[in-house]
Amino acid sequence: MNAFLDFINFEYTREELVERVQEYLTYSVEADKLLNGKGPRSAVKYIRPIRQQIDNEFSNYARENMQKMIRKNKDADSYYGWLKEVSTNTIGPVTSKNIDSYLDDMNDYARRYFPEIK
Repeated sequence: MNAFLDFINFEYTREELVERVQEYLTYSVEADKLLNGKGPRSAVKYIRPIRQQIDNEFSNYARENMQKMIRKNKDADSYYGWLKEVSTNTIGPVTSKNIDSYLDDMNDYARRYFPEIK
């Protein structure tokens, strides 16, 4: 997965942004399988780099020049909103105690911003 989308030079379609969110959600599905199979430690170890990437994307898109471009496109703004929710509504690192909640939140926020995601 590419680390960042280039909202300055490209306008992404809704379908492309939905696909990007779904890529992230495939990681949450795999982490959920690990959680139920091997336990929370394995799931946390698997999902932490994904959480870091989401946090990095959110921080990158929060910059003023990026915000100007994102605000011009409703779908890009939805993508940014999803990143913001996933990044900021879980305080601190993903742990064995909050992994289940974090994975649920990733999915719930995705459906809020992109209802077509099942």
